[in-house]
Amino acid sequence: NGFAAGWNNYFIKTTNGGTSWTPITVGTDVWYYADIKFWDENNGVAAAVMNSGGSRIYKTNNGGFSWTLGGSLAYSVLDICYADQNTLYAVGTGNVISRSVNGGQSFSNIYQSTGITMGVDFANINFGVIGGEDGKILTTNDGGSTWSSFSTGYHSFYAVHVFDKDSAYAAGTDEDIYKTTNSGNSWTLAFNGSGSATMYNFSFTENNTGICSGSGGTMMRRDPPIATNFIADQTEICTGSQVQFTDLSVGATSWEWYFEGGTPETSNVQNPLIMYYQSGIFDVSLSSSNAEQSQTTLMNDYITVYEQPQPMVTGIENVCINHVENYMTTAQENVTYDWETIGGEIISGQGSSAIQVLWGAESGVGNVIVNESINGNCIESDTLDVNIDLCSGVETKRSTTLQIFPNPVTNTLTISFQSIQNEAININIYTISGIKKIGKSIIGIGEVQQTNINVKDLSAGMYVVEIIRKSGETERVKFQKID
Repeated sequence: NGFAAGWNNYFIKTTNGGTSWTPITVGTDVWYYADIKFWDENNGVAAAVMNSGGSRIYKTNNGGFSWTLGGSLAYSVLDICYADQNTLYAVGTGNVISRSVNGGQSFSNIYQSTGITMGVDFANINFGVIGGEDGKILTTNDGGSTWSSFSTGYHSFYAVHVFDKDSAYAAGTDEDIYKTTNSGNSWTLAFNGSGSATMYNFSFTENNTGICSGSGGTMMRRDPPIATNFIADQTEICTGSQVQFTDLSVGATSWEWYFEGGTPETSNVQNPLIMYYQSGIFDVSLSSSNAEQSQTTLMNDYITVYEQPQPMVTGIENVCINHVENYMTTAQENVTYDWETIGGEIISGQGSSAIQVLWGAESGVGNVIVNESINGNCIESDTLDVNIDLCSGVETKRSTTLQIFPNPVTNTLTISFQSIQNEAININIYTISGIKKIGKSIIGIGEVQQTNINVKDLSAGMYVVEIIRKSGETERVKFQKID
């Protein structure tokens, strides 16, 4: 939907993007329409200069399908704008600034100027700029309660555009354009025109491409300033992974990247692909430029690289049916552990770096599997194959007091057990098939005690430690001998 209006009560509307236009009636006794402004797709106003003098405001709240009469002004309006949905400002030949706080239904004069006010624009309810004759530019940062003044001495500033923060343009006589970047505290000449035309209006696209139009068919274009920005396809990765960076800059023709911790460390490609081999938290910066300007954007701590897990399951590989054994992998910070077994049941430790497995009642080949991940990423697995045996040569009922370490063992096996004072105790070591390899006798001391047995000469494999007390009570536990 669009509208255009002008002299002799001429007002037209399009509903198909300008392919065709239809005349509509908005007001009566209208000499010419000075301006049309919409706040949103429904609410808008049209400022009309009347044949009988003064101006009237017409309002719509249904996208221009119908219009109602709003407030009146004693002078000829030259420009009108919204500050918010209910607040409007109007300027013109009355040498005043007028404001409506009820959507244009009525207006009051809030500032008396020393000359004609010609152009007005507000970024929001607070920041606004008024252009006038004799080179005067008025600026408010408090919604019109106070105004600051700047003057070039001779320009007529019809065209005004305010951005959403503290910047604004004012243009008029001699094609000159002035600019502020500090909320009107100072103004500088941004474009020195040829002097052959007067500029009347600004229009800006969403990416800040600007058009300034004026007398004699004069139109000037302003390309948007460089706006440097970029994005990565992922910001949390594992060592040895790639990151695709995409340039989102506006107006750039060249690029200079710096990647802390990345390979390569620098690039002038618009959309580079970067490898990360070391763990850490790294910055990324991009300087984009064209023939006239450049801008640098730094993203602090933008890329997080986690160390790729390298799991390795360790534990006894030859086990007996219905026995509990320990399995582990190297513990690391920030790592999540997920264990699986085939032929056995995890009875404790799931989610940690060490578990206990109760092997089943059938012989065969089982597996212990660990899946390690960091923050849900960097997943790696390892599998240990386990032989499950009947162990018929020696009964190896699990002891609750007999402890051995280390297990697996290379040279010296330490045996810990509860004893009775002066009790005769025999300690034997058997192979899984029941062949006795080592025997030792000791006397109990009446508390938990330890004894060491040299197993260096044993062949690698599975063995059983047996303690036989004088009472005949027997305890056994299994261990693995490694070279």
